[in-house]
Amino acid sequence: MLFTRLPHLHGSSMLEKHDQVTDDLKLAVFSDVVDLVLNAELSLYRVGYYVSSTFRKIAGRSETGEEMGQGFAWTDIVRYLEPYLENNYVIPIMDGFNERQVERFSQLIGTTSMIRSQGHEEILSIRHTNRIIGEVFFASHRHSVLTQIVDVCSYLRHMCDRERAEILKSDFAIELANIGECLKPSMAIEVVKVIRYEGKLTGPKDIIHVVTNSERLNG
Repeated sequence: MLFTRLPHLHGSSMLEKHDQVTDDLKLAVFSDVVDLVLNAELSLYRVGYYVSSTFRKIAGRSETGEEMGQGFAWTDIVRYLEPYLENNYVIPIMDGFNERQVERFSQLIGTTSMIRSQGHEEILSIRHTNRIIGEVFFASHRHSVLTQIVDVCSYLRHMCDRERAEILKSDFAIELANIGECLKPSMAIEVVKVIRYEGKLTGPKDIIHVVTNSERLNG
């Protein structure tokens, strides 16, 4: 028998539409994805913002707190990519398609390109954005194996966030966090931020988390 379609891998709903899939099989698939990342020596960049009720109020009516956090995170990712972009190129691809996301994520690259084309590159605070090819391209994880890998890795590291916050309750979730911890050598940078507003943090201080790997950051 010849199979030409693999099941879609999605971290928060791993193989849920497939009958007779056990937790052990799911954990094995998560582990296989981690092994793939480690064996390929891929570098992972991850930035997250803690979205609290205060954060949502700051966002106001023009955007949700989640949207504002995504915008901040994308700008940070581009900034952290500076050392890599000095000698390499990046094609940004994001999962799914949303008109507001297209505008939000494409604007940064488009704006820096316009400033550079008018001879004012020196005013840019983020260097080497000319090595980001295109603005932002969108592809559903259903049709992109690489996007599925990113999704699974992100989910596993989020489980590690939850373990640090001591809010994991099931043995299965704890096992996921243990698998996610194995990705740590591949992290070029991982930052979970709680923004400060009017001199006060908008969320718990113990949420803040930073991991850096200088060898990975330098590409």
